[in-house]
Amino acid sequence: MKLLKDVELNKIVDIAKNAGDAIMEIYSRDFKVEYKDDKSPLTEADLKSNDIICKALAELYPNTPMLSEENKEVPYNKRKDWEYYWCIDPIDGTKEFIKKNGEFTVNIALIYKDTPVLGAVYAPALNERKVIISDTVGFIQNLPPSLVKSFKSTLEEAVCSDVLIHVVDPIQEDALYKLEEVVKILDSIGVNEKKTILVLNKIDMLTPEHVKFLQNKLEQLTGNVVIPISAKTGDNIGVLKEKIFNAMPSPRRYGKSRLYSRYEQASDTER
Repeated sequence: MKLLKDVELNKIVDIAKNAGDAIMEIYSRDFKVEYKDDKSPLTEADLKSNDIICKALAELYPNTPMLSEENKEVPYNKRKDWEYYWCIDPIDGTKEFIKKNGEFTVNIALIYKDTPVLGAVYAPALNERKVIISDTVGFIQNLPPSLVKSFKSTLEEAVCSDVLIHVVDPIQEDALYKLEEVVKILDSIGVNEKKTILVLNKIDMLTPEHVKFLQNKLEQLTGNVVIPISAKTGDNIGVLKEKIFNAMPSPRRYGKSRLYSRYEQASDTER
């Protein structure tokens, strides 16, 4: 896990922002649309964003391969042995970009073997408020708490966030201990006053009694209301969506339907 220790999430967010700025410059004017062999659309914004992201990542992490929708395809027999690689979608939603409805994102993720461990999703055109979703949850859940401390600089991206969404996997036998460690780290970097939404996932794998026990325990540990959900069955996803929307600053700026469409895509992916 050596590379992950060296990656700073704020730098990945900056790369996504720079790509987003270039995209918006093209978005504001007329542009040409071409079509790839699979009939999917391609614009100069896709290529410009891809160029910015790939060059920046290559400069920061020259030994880490990249898999991008707009780069030359890498045969599976070559990439199957990659330990780490960057997975890039320079514009997720090119059709929406062409329609100019604002519902597209810049996606950058670091993959460890077959698991996403860090990433940033940037929506540069959502009305007056630009939205960034950055994630380090995956690697926290897969590392012992003692090692999580070494990634404190990566977690400091949370300082600039509007809302923290803390997802707990109750199937892990040391889930409560990990939660306590992460809360301590977040407190130590000054984000204890942030709006935090605490989510208990995978309730479909627990009895109602166990869910209630964990919900009470988590609320005692953190002082936050816990939302029990199942990404697999969709239980309480609507409640979580509403909670996120209401927690965002000046929510009326966003256009609720657009935010909800993003949440729908995320929850459908999890299912």
